[in-house]
Amino acid sequence: MSEEPEIVPEETPAAPEPRRRKTAVVVAAVVVVAAALVAGVQLAPKQQETTNAAATVTPTVSVPKTTTPPQTSAPPKVPEASEFDAWASKTSQWLDVPLRAMVGYAKATTKIGKDIPGCHLSWVTLAAVGKVTSDHGRAQGGQYVTTGALAKPLGTIEVRDFYNKVVSTANAAGPMQLSPSIWAKYQASYSGGKPDVQNIDDAALSTGRALCDGGHDLSQGQVWWDSVATLQSAPLFLHRTLATVNVYGTARARRRRTPRC
Repeated sequence: MSEEPEIVPEETPAAPEPRRRKTAVVVAAVVVVAAALVAGVQLAPKQQETTNAAATVTPTVSVPKTTTPPQTSAPPKVPEASEFDAWASKTSQWLDVPLRAMVGYAKATTKIGKDIPGCHLSWVTLAAVGKVTSDHGRAQGGQYVTTGALAKPLGTIEVRDFYNKVVSTANAAGPMQLSPSIWAKYQASYSGGKPDVQNIDDAALSTGRALCDGGHDLSQGQVWWDSVATLQSAPLFLHRTLATVNVYGTARARRRRTPRC
């Protein structure tokens, strides 16, 4: 699988010290706003929203066609398990993602990259969907067993928007909260056995197949947005997923650029 391009901010001329401090404050504010959007995921019935930033979401909203989801490094392409495990371990710790969930996202990305290279699926997108839908399977105290399946099956997590309207999909299930129709059409088993919606490997792979269906190229902003909307079209879900993609992509990129002491 070819690695997806990493978006790196352009170099800017040095600015006077006061201007630099002002710029740093603005950048910090943007990161805080994005993080606030992510933190607001509802995982219980009628849970109240607590972030002012998230309140900007409206019932009907569109994204400019110039919007491009940030990209970050792909999982190692080499077959050595040690390198793959090291990558998953470091990335999961840095982003506070359960290791078994990170392995599932990486496996699905690697397989989709081989089967549908033109899709340009990033593990960041899968991780963002997993975070927004079920907090990577941790909703309601969920935990993974070594096979990647949840120890206790996870049913539909009710999510309400700012108008107290239920926007979660009826009968959605598993760590990626896939709807019955999405699962029926795109279900796949990473190991080759019977697909299990409660297994993160299978759920992530099936989510990737759904996102890439129809020749979608997820490196294109509007295509990415429309593809994610096929999983769940509620603006609340779409905006939280996009915010999480930005947070994960930015955090990981910043860590890679941090010099070692």
